[in-house]
Amino acid sequence: MVTDSFDAIMRRGIASLQDRVAELQGQFEEARMYGDPAEVHRLRTHLDEARSRLGDAKGIAALGESASALSYEEGEGWHGLDRCQDALDDLLYSHGGDGMYFLEVVEESPTRITLVGDTYWLPSTAANLVEATFDFDQESRAINRVVVRAGVVVGNRRYSRPEIDEQWAVVIRVALRS
Repeated sequence: MVTDSFDAIMRRGIASLQDRVAELQGQFEEARMYGDPAEVHRLRTHLDEARSRLGDAKGIAALGESASALSYEEGEGWHGLDRCQDALDDLLYSHGGDGMYFLEVVEESPTRITLVGDTYWLPSTAANLVEATFDFDQESRAINRVVVRAGVVVGNRRYSRPEIDEQWAVVIRVALRS
């Protein structure tokens, strides 16, 4: 179950981004009708970025919900990993991902879960590594931070984990504060 704080923070963020997209959409439409081409281009860039951030926020909310439902059963393995895989697939689609191949838990502690997997990536020149890390409050198990990295662009040895964010094609970070 998603904690109330995670859910509330994500809902507020999504609502704020939806308002921003609507505002920019109105400005963009007005500029297209009455503005100069430079203003249309500027607003189009801001509108595209706001839409991308809104999509990421919705994707992170779904991914966080999936991660909070992960559980391990001795002899059975991880339950809920398929939901995380689907949520990651949806999140990464707008960034060039084209389906998850596999996903596994590589780190698990009371304060952190790290998932690593493989995705089909467009363009095909990027390596397929995906990593999602969830930091939790130890007492409440509330999600404090989510980091998703995908599509290695530097050091493209397959399964060689990049050492810095700039070596990934996509890095999405959300630090939650109530």
